[in-house]
Amino acid sequence: MDQRITRLDDHAVLRILSAVTETLREELPVTETKTIGSADDARAAVAALIESTDGKKIDFTSITFDGPRASRAARELLNAMLNDPDTQPLVESELANPPSDAQKSPELALAGAVIMGSLIAWMQTTIDIGINRHKDGTLDYSFRLKKKASGDTLISNLTKTVSTLIGL
Repeated sequence: MDQRITRLDDHAVLRILSAVTETLREELPVTETKTIGSADDARAAVAALIESTDGKKIDFTSITFDGPRASRAARELLNAMLNDPDTQPLVESELANPPSDAQKSPELALAGAVIMGSLIAWMQTTIDIGINRHKDGTLDYSFRLKKKASGDTLISNLTKTVSTLIGL
């Protein structure tokens, strides 16, 4: 893990994730930002990605980030975003000049929401997430790679990182 991230306190990591996420979401088309409309949609999309790639069945309601797990996940996600060529410049910028407490100060109680929002925004830099809502209340998720040259390896690597973040 990058030493700049390990030296940050938990609040600073969350402020940086929040700032990066806000910028990523501003860069996404409105259709993509509206795809995931709730925390349950976000958790279900993460579970569906893992299932579609690894075949592992996951109860999406079990995907949470709280307590010490939140701190670890936040740091690992920020590090993963730092190592992703698409998000690296943005993360580098925030690490060089982290938001102050007055600028962005998510409470640790909201860590799970910040982490999940960041995770989805980061996933959306790589893949289009589609949701098909059926009349019976069930949902089908589809994932389409945005980057042409990388193929299945990119989705596989993204899935492995996401699996690690959620503790699988």
